Amino acid sequence: MHELRSYHNPDYISNDTPSLVHQYSRDRGSEIQSGIEEHNQLCTFRKSRTAIIVAIVLTICAFIAAVVVAIHFTQTGSRGLKPADPCAVILSRSGWNARTTRSVTYMPVPIGIIFLHHTAMDRCCNSIMCTSEIQRIQNRHMDTNGWDDIGYSYMVGEDGVAYEARGWDRVGAHTRGFNNVSISIAVMGNFDDVLPIDPALNAIKSIITCGVRIGKISPDYNLCGHRDASPNFTSPGNKLYTLMKTWPHYSNLPLFKFNNGK
Repeated sequence: MHELRSYHNPDYISNDTPSLVHQYSRDRGSEIQSGIEEHNQLCTFRKSRTAIIVAIVLTICAFIAAVVVAIHFTQTGSRGLKPADPCAVILSRSGWNARTTRSVTYMPVPIGIIFLHHTAMDRCCNSIMCTSEIQRIQNRHMDTNGWDDIGYSYMVGEDGVAYEARGWDRVGAHTRGFNNVSISIAVMGNFDDVLPIDPALNAIKSIITCGVRIGKISPDYNLCGHRDASPNFTSPGNKLYTLMKTWPHYSNLPLFKFNNGK
């Protein structure tokens, strides 16, 4: 009876066994070496692919940056291109959910006097804060002071937005004796000891430029501080007042009481 030849039989030992083991080891070693080489090649490919992706991303970012710069030059009028619209800084009353005014009295335009104020209340630096602050001021003016609406013509936040209050054509409640012959720009905050940040300062200038451009403000306007007409007030704040005196059109004249001034 033939013996069953099986590697599972512990009593069976073949003379081929050592050579088979050696052959297996060599084959296995070759497989491992081949696997290592494939792994190294794969890693190299992945590194190359990553470098290519990074290069593409950087190129796209550089392109986007170039487009942004080009748009900026176009909007700011650099190199003789069309300037940006200064009126774009203005947010309408509906944009900040203004209450309905109780009554409206109009005044003739263009206006020749601009008064700069500060509210001497809280500063704001984003749309949520500024919207909340201007609503608080409107409630105070209407509910506590008993006025028809918020008193100022425009209000500026340090978010760089000019919030429409009474607007260009309406008689205001901001500077006694001049409410029906002037517009007012009030910066939200107290600026006795600090200046508003640049977005707010730029917004003030944009409002004035806008008003002149659309015919609401006379080109030879006078820019005054609230304190120039009402010496008992420090508005628009010591720091802001010192700065505004260096701006074009600043004047504390003609600050006289108009016959029909209100």
